[in-house]
Amino acid sequence: MATAILVDGGYFIKRFRRIEPDNAYDGKRAAECLFRWSVSHLSEKRRDKSHPRRELYRIFVYDCPPYTGKQHNPISKQPIDFSRTDESRFRNEFHESLLSKRKLALRLGHLSPDVKWTIKPHKIIELLKGKISIDDLQPDDVKIDARQKGVDMRIGVDVTSLTQKNVRSIKLS
Repeated sequence: MATAILVDGGYFIKRFRRIEPDNAYDGKRAAECLFRWSVSHLSEKRRDKSHPRRELYRIFVYDCPPYTGKQHNPISKQPIDFSRTDESRFRNEFHESLLSKRKLALRLGHLSPDVKWTIKPHKIIELLKGKISIDDLQPDDVKIDARQKGVDMRIGVDVTSLTQKNVRSIKLS
């Protein structure tokens, strides 16, 4: 029985960084783990031993390329070239490593051109509780909010396509 595995790249990266904090920006290691952890779903213990081992059809990974624009931090007023950040390097290395994997398809959406700065959630909570004021915010308390586009559509197209092929099982990770 062929199994397709669909992976949300952004969610995977959050989990990977929580599980392996020492490798948080190692794109090759992240790609290796994604592949290994995905394939491990094929050999999950089954109660009914009469079913044959699942065969991998393909792993589909949905993500977006990193934001590469230039912005000024609203607190420090310092310019930031996002194409040179650790996150950008990590994402590019991660995507390159995924492309070299057998039976893996990388489906990249794109980022909305409407990029805004936002205050990190834990700082918003502190602001609302009155523990800090706007003047207490530091440059690291804000982040870029870039919305991904086209990823959900690619998932829908792939699921529709998989139902017409000899795929009997779809796993979402």
